[in-house]
Amino acid sequence: IYALLNYHFLGDMALEYLAGVELLAVDTAYDQSMAFGASGSIRYIYAEFSNTSMKSDYPADIADNGLDYLPNHRYVKYGAIYYSLIKNFVSAYVIAYYESDQAIQSDVELQTWAARATIVWGVNDFPASFTGFEDLIQLVTNLVFQSSIKHHFMNGRVTWHSQVAPFSATALYNTPLPTEKGVEVDPFDYVIPSDVFPLLSAVVVAFFRPIPVVESILSAYSTAPFANETVLEAAIAEFQRGMVAMEDIVDDAEASETYPDTFVKPSLLPWFTYV
Repeated sequence: IYALLNYHFLGDMALEYLAGVELLAVDTAYDQSMAFGASGSIRYIYAEFSNTSMKSDYPADIADNGLDYLPNHRYVKYGAIYYSLIKNFVSAYVIAYYESDQAIQSDVELQTWAARATIVWGVNDFPASFTGFEDLIQLVTNLVFQSSIKHHFMNGRVTWHSQVAPFSATALYNTPLPTEKGVEVDPFDYVIPSDVFPLLSAVVVAFFRPIPVVESILSAYSTAPFANETVLEAAIAEFQRGMVAMEDIVDDAEASETYPDTFVKPSLLPWFTYV
């Protein structure tokens, strides 16, 4: 389990450090160009911790936000396929290394992880122990899905493109958004100041970079240690076939759209947190 999660969380530890130095610090380009600033962003992040839950996996996320009433929403129709592919792989992965529920219950390292995670501030609803396949697979699937799929639906090429001055969503410099209908709005209240334009551009450019084929989810699990495990051969092959098919599904579906969005196909989604 550690090997699998470490693979997907490859960049997270570095990001934690870099975010504090390059983004959420006084006088950084982010601090100067984002309306919340560094300190406001930190306060927002800390406030949001209370709204997070390890129980909020993809199906719960869709239901809780009413997205099941929007079947053509890309996160709904594509996310469901991605989630299924990942859950199938995680299920096969867990079954390959654990013979029974009892084996999971007897894994001291696994159970210690669960017990200790429950006392970490901000980690809400983490199971105090794993009773067997069902709860372990659900949690690991959720973590892998968030790192490789959900994160890049919410913060990936789409946001890198849309966060372009002067219409940056975070450029609420002069006035808050109205809370009632019918209020006259001056769009230029939300235009980033000209002197800050270069800073915002620099922030966005710093994030935007092509995703190498070897780092896209099409190539997931094709290297050690996973590629060396004979017990995973069938599961990896099935997962990769599913992702190749997903590439065609997105291309075919978006070909008929007036405004196609192909940023969420496997070749443009990395298998680890890529920001």
